[in-house]
Amino acid sequence: MRMEAKVLVATAIATGTESSTINWVIMERKPWWPLFFKKLLQKYIKKIFQTKLIDTDSKITKFLEDIGREFNIFFNFKIVEPLIFLINTREEMDMVWGKKTEPWFVGATKNRNIYIFNESVFSSVSNHKQEDFWITLKHEYSHIYYLQLGNTNSPIWLHEGLACYLSGKKVSYENIAKDKFFDVFKYFKNVNSETYKIGQYWVEKLLNVYGKDKMVALISGLSANISEPDFATIFQKIYGIEYGEKSFKNLLES
Repeated sequence: MRMEAKVLVATAIATGTESSTINWVIMERKPWWPLFFKKLLQKYIKKIFQTKLIDTDSKITKFLEDIGREFNIFFNFKIVEPLIFLINTREEMDMVWGKKTEPWFVGATKNRNIYIFNESVFSSVSNHKQEDFWITLKHEYSHIYYLQLGNTNSPIWLHEGLACYLSGKKVSYENIAKDKFFDVFKYFKNVNSETYKIGQYWVEKLLNVYGKDKMVALISGLSANISEPDFATIFQKIYGIEYGEKSFKNLLES
């Protein structure tokens, strides 16, 4: 199907503060996105935002089309397209998240939509390079597949590790002590700066040893609010090994 993109330019109406503008990218996969839904969306957000639709950057459109085809093949699944909010200032990002965000924080998924700094301001509002915009957008877009396929973001190490892998992020594991890799079991619901790299390592290991079909089957078997014991049961059923340090030690040596 042909995909078209629009940017919904939303100007927030906030009492006592300056208005701020956030761009919303709507990827339309005709004939999936009905006109009535788009009108309903605009009517709803007009309570908070003044809105209008404009054509978006063809570069973003093509990028989303390309990674959409790539992810459709990987996951053997097509998503309902998310809204993508292109944010222009750190203050706007703080407003969206309801707290002060760190300089490294440039994008995330929330309510199954994507919030990311606009490419034009990406490096000036963060400690990232401008070209990191595309890696970050691809990372967050892969989260949408995981969330819609598995209906959860658990375990965090798998959710983030797979997004890092699919985004094409290059990492080196040489400086990580071997025992640190088993911290993966700390990252079922918790997250810190190590989660991404440790998660990516085990995603790469599982893909290299068992292939992508088992990983997609694992994600498909998840559910909202899944517990770690239930995840361990599904993991063992699909991979034929226990979800535990002993099995992962054997994987580490393979």
